Amino acid sequence: GAPNIFIALRRESGSNVIDIKREMVEEIAAINIELLNPAGMQIELMADDVRYVQESVRNVWQNLMLGALLATTVMFLFLRSLRATLVGVMGIPICIIVAFLGLLIAGRTINVISLAGIAFAIGMTLDNSIVVLESIELERRRGADRLQAALRGIQQVWPAVFASTMTTVLVFIPVAFVEQEAGQLYSDVAIAISAAILASMLVAVTALPSAAARLNFSDRGASAPDANSRHRAREATLAIVGSLLATSRRRLACIGITVLLSALIIWKLTPAAEYLPEGEEPKVFAVMNAPPGYNLTTMLEIGNEVQDYLLDYVGKEPGLFKRGDSEMPAIAYFNMRVQAQQLRIIAEPVDAADIERLMKAITRKYQEYP
Repeated sequence: GAPNIFIALRRESGSNVIDIKREMVEEIAAINIELLNPAGMQIELMADDVRYVQESVRNVWQNLMLGALLATTVMFLFLRSLRATLVGVMGIPICIIVAFLGLLIAGRTINVISLAGIAFAIGMTLDNSIVVLESIELERRRGADRLQAALRGIQQVWPAVFASTMTTVLVFIPVAFVEQEAGQLYSDVAIAISAAILASMLVAVTALPSAAARLNFSDRGASAPDANSRHRAREATLAIVGSLLATSRRRLACIGITVLLSALIIWKLTPAAEYLPEGEEPKVFAVMNAPPGYNLTTMLEIGNEVQDYLLDYVGKEPGLFKRGDSEMPAIAYFNMRVQAQQLRIIAEPVDAADIERLMKAITRKYQEYP
């Protein structure tokens, strides 16, 4: 409840907020020791938005690695060969490195948006590898040796791989040149995905056939029951597709039903539109606007009452509110600014899950005043 001077620091565009915080904390510690403490004052860190950036980046890294593991698992279940899977996924680290290089060349930083783009691209980078591996394996089944199978396999599918890659890249490239706020949000994703996809194409048509020409994929489908099961599934799928295409009436019915279902889903299940999703920063910004006729003295009285009320919940045990022993969630800190026509509070709960309940509790307290 002590009077204070609130200082908010904002970074310049293009600077690294994590590096700024690291260096700023060191400088503030020196200022406290050398200048402020002898005068009975001190700079204290009340709110730290950088930790949300660090947590977000950490979460994206975790999701990126988890996505790579899941993609590898799915590829192994599809290929049924450990060696073929290792050959296919060897492009993942290469594509990630190339994506970082693309961001560096474009003058971008590694942030939540760019890392999300790289995570999106992981599954796409495996598409080209799967197509090439299947073509090479098909040539081997036809009796070609390893080298000939690699050459014939890539010769048959490289136009399709190139076309598929370029169509994907051409979708994202224009986004990289979008200006204003939309460009700042989406261009990092476009650059990361485009660089990773282009790298995956180069890996699929160069490194992958070279590795496949030197490896034996004989462990693929070693189990006879498993092979029979996959054969039956394949035959059942082909039978269903054949029945749908058997007559022109069925083909038209299939097209009509697909179009109708798509339109129905778009009509009924399209989410509400908004500019940006809600953030995850657990802070409450609460403003009380004074009615005409109020002055600074009146608002100070109200501010003191609200301050005394909130101070009782600062540093409390979060379990008290969950057990129903407290009418307000525990507060980590709050900052109050009082003006003649306005009272403003910035508060953060001890438990981030209580953010909605803290907002409702402060709103109820505000509603006690006319």
